[in-house]
Amino acid sequence: MKRVALMLALLPGLAAAAGPDKARCLSEHERGQALKNETKWRAARAAFAVCASETCPALVQKDCVRWGEELDSAQPGLLLAVRDSGGSDVAGLRVYLDGSEMTDRPSGTALEIDPGEHVLRFEAAGFVSHEQRVVVREGEKKRRLDVTLAPASAPVAPRPTALVETSSSRPAGAWLAAGLAVTAFGVGAGFGLAGLSIESDRMSQCAPRCTDDQLRSIRTDYAIADVSFGAGLVATVVAVWLFWPRAAAQATRSGLSGFRF
Repeated sequence: MKRVALMLALLPGLAAAAGPDKARCLSEHERGQALKNETKWRAARAAFAVCASETCPALVQKDCVRWGEELDSAQPGLLLAVRDSGGSDVAGLRVYLDGSEMTDRPSGTALEIDPGEHVLRFEAAGFVSHEQRVVVREGEKKRRLDVTLAPASAPVAPRPTALVETSSSRPAGAWLAAGLAVTAFGVGAGFGLAGLSIESDRMSQCAPRCTDDQLRSIRTDYAIADVSFGAGLVATVVAVWLFWPRAAAQATRSGLSGFRF
């Protein structure tokens, strides 16, 4: 009677079904041992429930009943208490063990789980999915695991990348262009004044019969001054172009802030 009761507990409906044949008994006997050694106790218990049938050879049946009783005594279980932030139970909960949904667990009962490290994931409509890593030990029958699920919040629209890049890159480029303009105008003014000074000295010494060699340095200074002034003008235009959208936006905001309704 004890064996029959164990078989009914491990595999509901076994007594009403036809018993396995000898080949099936031997196969489940061997498979159950391999699963037991791999610490896959839930699957091993199901295999031992098959080879514990009265239709199996006596020695096989004896082994399977004994091993099934041992695993039934050592099989760990977790009592899951999953609630929302207000402390209320979460309805419609889905529990995943190592990526597989536990569909065979009756609501409100302990979750049978094999010894070792596992990842549990909890999902429910209206809540953020929650994962928790647990280490389960042999014989832990009623270990309680408290989980609080956070409510799902409305998604936040991402800021447009183009706008972010424009607002950050334009002022930096404008300041750089303005700096180049100031530098270029300074260089141009320096070479222009140097050219004027040399020209004044040479004109007093050799005019009007100055040679090309005597005038070459003056022309070089003037040429550098012209190029520098041109570069400064271009940099000024670029700086104004980059500053303009930001200045216009600030002026618009300032104008709008002045209205009172």
